[in-house]
Amino acid sequence: MCDTCSLFNSRMRSLKRDLVGKVAIVTGARIKIGFETARALLKNGATVIATSRFTHDAYEKYAECDDFEDWQSRLFIYPLNLKDGDSILSFCAYVKNNFSKIDILINNAAQTVRRPLKYYEKLLEKEKSNLSETHLGEIKTNDSTELVLKNENKKIVIYSDELSIKNHCLNITEHYSLTKEDFDSNLHSMFPEGETDQFGEQKDNRTHHSWTYLLPEIDAIELLETTMINNIAPTIIVSQLMDIMKPKVEDLENVTAEDILTGKNSSYIINVVSHEGIFNIDGKTDGHVHTNMSKAALNMLTRSASNYYAKNGILMNSCDTGWISSAIKTFMKPPLTVKDGAYRILYPILTCSLDYGKLYKNYHESKW
Repeated sequence: MCDTCSLFNSRMRSLKRDLVGKVAIVTGARIKIGFETARALLKNGATVIATSRFTHDAYEKYAECDDFEDWQSRLFIYPLNLKDGDSILSFCAYVKNNFSKIDILINNAAQTVRRPLKYYEKLLEKEKSNLSETHLGEIKTNDSTELVLKNENKKIVIYSDELSIKNHCLNITEHYSLTKEDFDSNLHSMFPEGETDQFGEQKDNRTHHSWTYLLPEIDAIELLETTMINNIAPTIIVSQLMDIMKPKVEDLENVTAEDILTGKNSSYIINVVSHEGIFNIDGKTDGHVHTNMSKAALNMLTRSASNYYAKNGILMNSCDTGWISSAIKTFMKPPLTVKDGAYRILYPILTCSLDYGKLYKNYHESKW
C-alpha cells in the first residue's frame, strides 16, 4: 500500500460518532471484521448484541480488550446459528421482546469456506464445558433510549432460556446438515492441534476446499448452507426486525432540521458484501460459484428493499470490506486489516450518511 493510501486508511479508522443510547446488532461478531465492528460500536457508546455460535469463546475475546470494563455492561452475546431457521426466528423474538428499538443492524456473518467438524473440535469442547456461563440478559427500559440491566452485580445477567438456546445452537453445528467431509478422518491431519492462523483460529492446511471447488464438487448440503447463512438468514432478520427499527413517533416530536440532515433519528442496515457478489467486475473464476451467488443475492436485497425501508426511516446499504485475507495462497499479502474492513462497514453510520440503496467500496459508491 502506498503512503497516501496508508494515511487515508489511518484517518478513516479514527472516525467517531456519539452512539450513546443506540442499540446495534452485529452478526458473526466473535472474530475478525465482525469483532472489530462490534468493538468500534461499543467504543462509540452503542449497546451491542453480538451473535456467534460460540458465545463463550466470543466473550473471552472481548474480555481480553484493554477497555472491556468501559463497555462490558453494554455487550450482549447471543448464541445464533444462521443455518437454522428456528435459531434465527428465536433470535428475532428475543430482540423484539427485550429491546424497545434497534438502531443499527450489521449483517456481517458469512460462510465462505466450509470447515469440517474436526476444525471446530476445540471450540465445541470449550462451549460444552462452559454451558452454564451466561452471556445474555433480560433488559428493562426506563425510557426510550437508556437500557438498564436487571442485575447490576453481573457483567452480563441471566436470560432464562439461554441454556436451551446454546444447546440447540451447538447441536445444529455438531449433528445436523453434515457432509462427507465431516466424517473423513483422512482430513484430520489438515487441522494440526495447537496450530493457529493469523487470526488465532485453528489452522486449515487444506489446499482444495470451498474456495476452489468447481460447481459439481460442491455438496448439496454446503450449497444450501451457504445460501441460508449468506442470504436467506439476513433477509429474514431484515424482514422480522423492520418494525422495531422504525423511528418511534415520540422520537420525532422534537426533531430539528439538523437532526434530519445528520440522520440522527434514522436507523441503519448494512449488508456486508465482497468482491464475489459484484456483477460489474472482471476476474470471475470457475471456483466458489455458490459463494458468488449468495453474495450477489445479498446485494439484490439492498437494491430491491432499500427504497421501501428508507420510506420508513431505515437506510439500507451494502458495504464491501475490501481485501482482508485470502483462502488460498496469493501473489501478495492482502493490504487491509480487519479493522480497515470494520470501518468500511461503519462508514455510512459514522458519517451520518443519508444515502440508501448503494454499494460502498473503499469508502465510495461503487457499481453493482
